[in-house]
Amino acid sequence: MAALVLSACCVSEEEIVADYVRSDGVHEVALGGIEKQSDLRGMDEKVFAAAPPEAMRGLLQYCKERYGGMREYMHYIGFTREQQASLRRGLTEGDW
Repeated sequence: MAALVLSACCVSEEEIVADYVRSDGVHEVALGGIEKQSDLRGMDEKVFAAAPPEAMRGLLQYCKERYGGMREYMHYIGFTREQQASLRRGLTEGDW
């Protein structure tokens, strides 16, 4: 989710990767209950708690190849360019 927000704000891929890697070692896993599904029982939560840079690079590359990039992916799933611009303005302009 953070990568999508950062992409909407025109943050570089390397900054997105660096932001993702900062969450490595937090040892908190937010799986939203999917870990309770029978086919996922017994999964190694340490894998989900890790944040290796190659994982985010892979996601960014996949979105680039499949959709043309993260912002294009957001447009594909219904988050319009106008909505992205509105989010970007709301997060980057004004007095903070």
